[in-house]
Amino acid sequence: MANKKLRSLGLIQRIKKHDLESEAAKLGVLRHEISQLEAEKTRLLDSLQRDARMQSIELAQYVGQFIRSIRAQVKIIDQQLIGLRQKEEAQEDMVVDRFGDVKTYDVVIDAEKERRHAAQESLEARERDDLTVMRWKHP
Repeated sequence: MANKKLRSLGLIQRIKKHDLESEAAKLGVLRHEISQLEAEKTRLLDSLQRDARMQSIELAQYVGQFIRSIRAQVKIIDQQLIGLRQKEEAQEDMVVDRFGDVKTYDVVIDAEKERRHAAQESLEARERDDLTVMRWKHP
């Protein structure tokens, strides 16, 4: 019965670890998406800074539209980043919660193993004491 309890706890622990790994992978995907959007935003802003200066009179009519277009794209990226960062925060909370579950099962399993070890040592100590008493009474 006791071994069955320990095996069951081990199974639940492995399931919880799998859940933790799954949630951590989702967090990694969100962080990757955020970094890609931030890189795209940086690229657009660099492009704006570099290319917004009028090179020639023929390009003058296009510069204003170019600047508005880049700013609109940056605004869209900023809105997407806000949404992704909110999701990232919620996902981080989920990962922390799953990690807490895993650690709870680690503690429970370790406590059960320690309890079993202490019970085994206590049993062995009583058996040694009984043997000592038997030897003392019957030399």
